Amino acid sequence: MKKMVLVLGLMLCFGLALEAQVNFKQAIDEGTKKMKVREPDFAAARADFTKALELASNDSEKTLATINIADTYYRGREYEKARAEDAKILGIKGSTAKQKIDAQFRIAESFMGYRFQEKPDYARSRAEYAKVLNMEGATPDDKAKAVFGMGDSYATEKKYAQARAEYAKIVQMKDIKPEMKVEAQYNIGADYRAEGNFDMAKAEWAKILKMDEATPEYKEKVEQRIRTVYW
Repeated sequence: MKKMVLVLGLMLCFGLALEAQVNFKQAIDEGTKKMKVREPDFAAARADFTKALELASNDSEKTLATINIADTYYRGREYEKARAEDAKILGIKGSTAKQKIDAQFRIAESFMGYRFQEKPDYARSRAEYAKVLNMEGATPDDKAKAVFGMGDSYATEKKYAQARAEYAKIVQMKDIKPEMKVEAQYNIGADYRAEGNFDMAKAEWAKILKMDEATPEYKEKVEQRIRTVYW
């Protein structure tokens, strides 16, 4: 009799655990549905994701729920709350290196203003991008993307010399996507053109024509850009 009670108890515990797993997925699915409609109900979706977070049985599920909660705040233009949720991901022990890095990028990008339609804070954005460089698991491409973000922030502020210095770092990086080097070199020329220094712009763009990383199609576009630099 005692054995039967024990077996039934174990079955009940297993059933409850399975139900929690199902409910977690259902909560995520319900919130996702609400986010995919033309006019999302961010508060309602957030309630679903918050319920999922309460039902989460491991760090992987906690991270997934928190990512979705952050998204409701970002899309709802509640940026401080969104960044606070992303900051939580950085502190979840079981979140992956990529999830942490993606969260850090979202925090950095949110201070740029143009993507999230918030008043920019370029200095803060650069500080947040810089954190990626020392994050565990950051790939060469991740680091190049972070430096790009810093360069773009300077360029947006019309601090072109500082921007060029950041882009130049990317050109010298190893083991990154070829197109990242080419784009960085192009941006160096573009920043000179923005300053009205057309000769230097042409000189920097001309370097792309000798880059193995640049495709024939890209080189053709650059040649045309050099010819029309004064326009």
